[in-house]
Amino acid sequence: MLFRSINLDIFLIDEYDMMWGAVSYSGLAIMDFKKQTMLAQLAHDPLDQSSLSDNNINCIFKDSNGGIWIGTQFGLNRIEQNIDSLLYSSPGLDFSEVFKDLKFQRFKVRDGLSGNAIKSILEDSRKRLWMSTENGISVIGLADYSIYKLDHIDGVQDGSFYLGSSAQSGDGTMYFGGENGLNFFHPDSITFEIAPPSIHINEL
Repeated sequence: MLFRSINLDIFLIDEYDMMWGAVSYSGLAIMDFKKQTMLAQLAHDPLDQSSLSDNNINCIFKDSNGGIWIGTQFGLNRIEQNIDSLLYSSPGLDFSEVFKDLKFQRFKVRDGLSGNAIKSILEDSRKRLWMSTENGISVIGLADYSIYKLDHIDGVQDGSFYLGSSAQSGDGTMYFGGENGLNFFHPDSITFEIAPPSIHINEL
């Protein structure tokens, strides 16, 4: 089996034999690996805020809820449609039509991330994604997409983390490698303070 017409930097094959691949500086390719067919190629469109945030893809991750996350050099992207629901509930559907219209929800520094360049993604047992960036570690809860971040004040190394340099041990401990060393911790040992809502008095 050989796909000659496409070069992939990284790829993920899910339990449905769908291949999600990063085409070199050209966005995301979705293929039916079993049928050896290309279903869709999705790229950044500067006029479409629901398109991929950047064509330079660093990592691809599927969470425990069936969501697909694309970490790029300029932002994190979540496919808004739940892929597991589509594939499981509609086995006879023409997925080439479905996948070409996928929409992305974007997350960037302005939304609370520690950095825009997503280097790697891991998930903990409490359904939270932990992402290394060029400026610390970010955490997103899958329940409500709340965002937290860790930086040097929290013991995270200064500088950038390395692309793809992460791992998770059997007990859940996470490891992230960067240009200034290796950070490791168990996610349950870290607590995040929720800032109280600000109060504004308009008139007395």
